[in-house]
Amino acid sequence: MARSPIERRLVEGTYKASKEGTVMGIAVSKVAMLTHCQALTQACNYCEGETLVNVLDFKKDMGLWHGVLTSVMNRIHTVSVPYAVMKACPLSWAQRVHTHKARVALVKCRDLHWAMMAHRDQRDTNLSSLRMLIIADGANPWSVSSCDAFLNVFQIHGLKPEVICPCAASTEAMTVAIRRPGVPGAPLPARAILSMGGLSHGVIRVNTEDKNSALTVQDVGHIMPGDGPPQLCKTDEIGEIVVNSRSGGTMYYGLPGVTKSTFEGSLVFVVGRNEGLLMISGRRHNADDVVATGLAVEPIKTVYRGRIAVFSATVFYDERIVIVAKQRPDASEEDSFQWMSRVLQAIDSIHQTGLYCLALVPANTLPKTPLGGIHTSEIKQHFLDGNLHPCNILMCPHTCVTNLPKPRQKQPVGVGPASIMVGNLVAGKRIAQAAGRELGLIEDQEMVRKHQYLTEALQWRASTDPDHVLFVLLNAKGVAVSTASCIQLHKRAEKIASALMEKGSINTGENVVLLYPPGIDLIASFYGCLYAGCVPVTVRPPHPQNLAATLPTVRMIIDVSKAACILTTQTLLRILRSKEAAASVNVKTWPTIVDTDDLPRRRPPQIYKPPTAEMLAYLDFSVSTTGMLTGVKPVQPNRATLATEQDNTAQQWRTEY
Repeated sequence: MARSPIERRLVEGTYKASKEGTVMGIAVSKVAMLTHCQALTQACNYCEGETLVNVLDFKKDMGLWHGVLTSVMNRIHTVSVPYAVMKACPLSWAQRVHTHKARVALVKCRDLHWAMMAHRDQRDTNLSSLRMLIIADGANPWSVSSCDAFLNVFQIHGLKPEVICPCAASTEAMTVAIRRPGVPGAPLPARAILSMGGLSHGVIRVNTEDKNSALTVQDVGHIMPGDGPPQLCKTDEIGEIVVNSRSGGTMYYGLPGVTKSTFEGSLVFVVGRNEGLLMISGRRHNADDVVATGLAVEPIKTVYRGRIAVFSATVFYDERIVIVAKQRPDASEEDSFQWMSRVLQAIDSIHQTGLYCLALVPANTLPKTPLGGIHTSEIKQHFLDGNLHPCNILMCPHTCVTNLPKPRQKQPVGVGPASIMVGNLVAGKRIAQAAGRELGLIEDQEMVRKHQYLTEALQWRASTDPDHVLFVLLNAKGVAVSTASCIQLHKRAEKIASALMEKGSINTGENVVLLYPPGIDLIASFYGCLYAGCVPVTVRPPHPQNLAATLPTVRMIIDVSKAACILTTQTLLRILRSKEAAASVNVKTWPTIVDTDDLPRRRPPQIYKPPTAEMLAYLDFSVSTTGMLTGVKPVQPNRATLATEQDNTAQQWRTEY
């Protein structure tokens, strides 16, 4: 097949993967390659005989342009550090700089972070020979903190602030901008604080609102030198860079349609890559910004820092944000869900958008690139195919799907399906039938009608069938650890009611908080409150290892419910009055706390009976993922139906939620 004149002038072909996972080849002409190497030589001031340490992939992008092509042109000694060596010794590239007195190092923010983590094991590294530390992904939002932290750690080892040179590059336009080596004593690259809300609407403005919704970007230097005529941005193109230079790519190989939309007047965003652009409800969001928000929510104990993928999935004709992260093996389920809830709140407040799905997968299950990075397009395909197999998942479609179909409109009067169904019923045809379960034979229907409340039903069961097992408590391995029969539950509820009257000085109708893990103690305390005429309020106990995050929620429910007393165990009682709890809440203002592990032997003088069926049965509070507290107030008839129609099979409760 005959090749076109443009194809005959090509000298290099590289590739990139789009957001959909398709691979596209990018053709670079001989003139473009030569011009780009000359521009890099001029911008970086490369000299013959220098030593360059390259950590990147030398087959493509920055690793190819600096580590191979420009090095050959300027006769530079290049030391390439493979990914396998970096994985075994993250500080190996810094050791190569120290050993060979390298003048230039080509790394990513990931390599800076790994080097800081391994710095504790070796402290004799000297980086004073560096005149350029090129950060290949310096345009990403998290590069600012990585550069600052790396400088703070290695400045005592000879690293100078002026050698940090972030750059912005893409596979199509090649190197767009790079910071030149500074003079001795020059400060760090300049910073700009932009509004992410404005960026999502395509507007560039300085952030003056909440600091949490600000995006800090650093100066990536000057635009690369070129010989093309400049093209000024229009008013509605503020913040967009139009690259017009013969040192860039020429076309997508074999894709003339895509070439026309990209290489003829394309836009390059320095604050992020085009592959990470998410269009959500007409607004632009950067996947790197979403990753940075997730990293800001203390992920060290829950997920791995470099194993977070953000992409969008089409749901109801619009894109929805999906986050997939690799969970640490020692992270508990409760810690994982707390981290996911905080990430959900952070993205809602900072980016003003909702998450469709946040999934945590086990270790060694995320697809990787040849150099060890996460393969976002394959992860997205696994998610769409249902092959992701997460160990923890949080679905929030109600926060992001706002374009649901409208309710069905009323149809005009006429002969339709409903009319046909009515005609069949009139004609005596049986359309369908429904039948519930059999309640079984009940000997005394009059006794059933007499005992219509939960308390009366339990007393009746304790007298007529005392040894029947109502509840079985199972541990995590499925082994029964305790049981409760009708008579045992009745007697324990009487003791709790007596303790409420004596120790708590509770009046009829007051609210009592039940602070128990799921189990028989919680059920007995619930019935004990009903025996004493109180309104039980079930509250999830605080986590002993994370009181700062869980105890304020308990305090908020107690204050909102205006509880007069707290029923709990000895272990939780000590936690509520501990020094760790005092750091989060005021432990001196707790209501009266009654320990149900030490109960009196006396029975209550009488068992309370509600005067009407509309009396309040209990209070149920829940905290949504956005931090909003909601409550439900069921009345007695709901519980009466449950009591009279209770099946004779034993109910099994597990210790975890």
